[in-house]
Amino acid sequence: MKTEMEAKVLRLVLKRKWFDMIASGEKREEYRTINPYWAKRLLAEEMTMQQWQEVWLYYAIWNWEADWVFPDDLIRKFGDKKFDAVTFYMGYEKNRPSVTLRWQGCEIGKGRPEWGADPDKRYFIIKLGEIL
Repeated sequence: MKTEMEAKVLRLVLKRKWFDMIASGEKREEYRTINPYWAKRLLAEEMTMQQWQEVWLYYAIWNWEADWVFPDDLIRKFGDKKFDAVTFYMGYEKNRPSVTLRWQGCEIGKGRPEWGADPDKRYFIIKLGEIL
């Protein structure tokens, strides 16, 4: 693996319950709401203005029309960012615990309710590998 200075790491903050489940190896994916903020953080590095307009259009239509025009192909169309790892922090305190896992990609789908997902909602699903 690359050195810490070269590695591309996604950093996320979690509540204790989800942090503990990920650190123990029980929870193998993390969910993020599909919206332009998370699209910018998780989709391809370089997107044209036209592509960003399309993301915003998907978002506006999806929020207005519910699931019937859902952008399941966002990642297939734009690609996901290529991170080396994901570091999770528990809360925002200065000396907070953290755990780093290998990045296994991102997809769009429905998550598991026992892992915090609303069963009727689609998410960006961050796939997690082994603890580093």
